[in-house]
Amino acid sequence: MIRVLDRETPEEPTIQSGCWSRKPTDARTYNSDMPLAPLSADTSPDIEQLQVEGWRRMSPAEKAAIVSGLTQASYDLALAGVRHRFPDASAREQFLRLAIITLGRELATRVYPEIAPLGSA
Repeated sequence: MIRVLDRETPEEPTIQSGCWSRKPTDARTYNSDMPLAPLSADTSPDIEQLQVEGWRRMSPAEKAAIVSGLTQASYDLALAGVRHRFPDASAREQFLRLAIITLGRELATRVYPEIAPLGSA
């Protein structure tokens, strides 16, 4: 159910019984009655609330920079895994094996036909 409420200042989410819940006063929220699950099982609700508030204060550019950095880190880790499993592979073969991991074998083979003879990554 989509609700649009006529409020100038929506209330912030609150923690109830260790679980986030959003009060149904946020006009920008489309399912405000839905409780939000905790983000992490090993983080207290108070600390999680501070973390979420920090994210809300961030500009879109700051959030994009974090996402970009995490994406690059995961790419680097995947490449390190390829290098670990195939230490004698050429740089091109490592690249192709990384393409299999990131794109899936079917798409990677369509984009890079020389992948076909490679075994499983």
